[in-house]
Amino acid sequence: MREDWNVKLNEDLAKIKKYSHPCDRVVFLTTASPTATEKDNKRVEVKRRFGWDLELYDLERIATLVDNQHPQLRELHPDIFFFSSQKLPAELGGNDTNVFRGEQPRTLPSTIPPPKDFVGRAAELASLREKKQNGRSSFVLHGQGGVGKTELALQFAEEIKSEVQAHLRVDMRGLENRPTLSADAMLEIVRSFDPSASVDLQPQEIVKLYVHFLNKYKTLILFDNAKDRSQVEPLNHANALVLITSRTIFNVSGGVSLEIQQMSIEDARLLLYSVANEARFEGTADALADLAGYLPMALLPLASILADDQSVEAMDLLQKYSDRKERLRLEDPNRGNISVEASFDLSYERLTDELKACWRRLSVFPSDFDLEAMQAVWTVDQPKAIRSELTRSHLLTFDADSKRSSLHALARDYALGQMTENELVQTRTLHSAHYGAVLTMLETVTLKNLALFDVERTNIEAGFEWVEKNLTKDDQFAELCTYYTGYASDLLFQRISLEEMERWQKAGLFAYRKLGNRIGEAYSESNLARIASYKGQHFKAIGGFKSALSKVEDLVPEFEGEWLGNLANVYLRLQRYQNAIRYHKKALEVSKQFGNRSAVARHLGNLGFTYLNLAKKEADLGNNEKASPILESAFTYLKEALEIEEINITSKAIVLMLLSKVYSAMEDEERAESFRAEAVKIKEALESPSSRILRMSSIEYSGK
Repeated sequence: MREDWNVKLNEDLAKIKKYSHPCDRVVFLTTASPTATEKDNKRVEVKRRFGWDLELYDLERIATLVDNQHPQLRELHPDIFFFSSQKLPAELGGNDTNVFRGEQPRTLPSTIPPPKDFVGRAAELASLREKKQNGRSSFVLHGQGGVGKTELALQFAEEIKSEVQAHLRVDMRGLENRPTLSADAMLEIVRSFDPSASVDLQPQEIVKLYVHFLNKYKTLILFDNAKDRSQVEPLNHANALVLITSRTIFNVSGGVSLEIQQMSIEDARLLLYSVANEARFEGTADALADLAGYLPMALLPLASILADDQSVEAMDLLQKYSDRKERLRLEDPNRGNISVEASFDLSYERLTDELKACWRRLSVFPSDFDLEAMQAVWTVDQPKAIRSELTRSHLLTFDADSKRSSLHALARDYALGQMTENELVQTRTLHSAHYGAVLTMLETVTLKNLALFDVERTNIEAGFEWVEKNLTKDDQFAELCTYYTGYASDLLFQRISLEEMERWQKAGLFAYRKLGNRIGEAYSESNLARIASYKGQHFKAIGGFKSALSKVEDLVPEFEGEWLGNLANVYLRLQRYQNAIRYHKKALEVSKQFGNRSAVARHLGNLGFTYLNLAKKEADLGNNEKASPILESAFTYLKEALEIEEINITSKAIVLMLLSKVYSAMEDEERAESFRAEAVKIKEALESPSSRILRMSSIEYSGK
């Protein structure tokens, strides 16, 4: 029996093409046992490449023809047709009807092929071995298309084949319009043991024979591409070892359900190196694995290109397959050269129109997302039910701990390609509106709000980029832009670079001017002035703050107090201490009148910082008598700031650090170290972006 039937067929096709034989249909006979999927894929391939119809007669089909039309051939070829005719045994309720032949088979059926290009998956195999050792005999491997479920099943089957007498593979066609019926799968298994069994058996006779053979012979069965539990539960037999693969999450009675996820970076790298020499990748293996989404169906064709064509360089692949459409065209050699796109087609076409639309829209999320965000782009009444259905079909990943969902990178590529331009514009705008609204709720700098921003950062940044891109189109996008630039500035200063912050605020300034909002315009001007100050452009900053103040004077006390304080900080950086003190006191007075306790704490801290700098200056000049009362003033303001419960977390860290400097200057190192340790603890909680703010606010105080 030739197992390389595909190679032989390709050789014959090439000869027909070479010698220009006129041809509409090719008939190919093989004694191998290709799966139904392999046969279907080959027919499609031959039609696409040559325009010919393919009639493929394998061992099963030949046996059926022999049984029905030429039974005498069994005697002439016993090595191929190894059963002889007999009636159904009486113990199975048989009668005089000829059903199958009862002489013992010379060879029991073996139709599970060995795995191809299998590497890695140590954890999954270990789990399957452990469950089997503990007495489990049914295993459901579920996961998205192209993740390697079948190859893992074949590898596990290879390990346990020696424990059984027969091993069979049945394609359940779960992704097709007409999946294999349970009864048809049973009949296929029955006829694998006895090809002479009639195709017209009654259902009860099929079940009896199915049970008979599985009780008589220890059998391993792989039900590949199952649709759902209802399809395979009737096939789940206690005396057989049953492996099931599916794109749907389910389990069978007494079975083990194991989700197969994308490969680890280490396994993906090993898979690439198993096909092409490591040197061919020139250090790009990890980047290529990332492009492939760590899925074997995309990893294998990338490696095959390098293995088969020495003129192609790894960097060429990186450049070409950075394009979404090119990635979807990659063809998996282990699955009849089915493309990534075609693999997703199989899952996508099973969905209802509503589910298709909802899944497509999730492609606008560049990162994971929560249920509220899904509902924002779906605008449906039952988002949980839709999420559950998409998750069950492995088109969506759900993390039970975080309650967040995500699309695989290649699934996102595919779903994005299914959207019309109008649908894409509408959905991205809904996405931007949602995350703009999320950002407006993070005005106060707290550890909780910082953590929320960190979780949603990728989506927030994507939302802003979409708004910025469309800012000149109409007032809708200008209004959305103000969500991103007009609310959470203090938090954004903690998390994004000054260059990015400047870009955001310039967009905000444009939006506010487009909307004719002078207070908003002043808000953006003040933030741009703040950025200029941090960059050392102090006189530009002074001009910006004064311009902003002129627009809100006596109109928005909250903004006025804030910007007076920022203006004072600029004078402090210019070492104009009296100007700084004057503006800080004005800011403190305005904030007290407005009743903003958090702002009061911040201005008290700034006054303490200013007096501490002034004390250092006097001490450096040797004026210790002047420095001492100034240091006392610094201490008083800082302690008062710390006593205000509403002080925000960043201000608290800064005040604690400054008090440690004061205590150090007072030669009280024990208290200095205590305050310093508490400030560092907060700084670490804020993470690295906040350390820039703390460094800006720290000084070296050496005066006594």
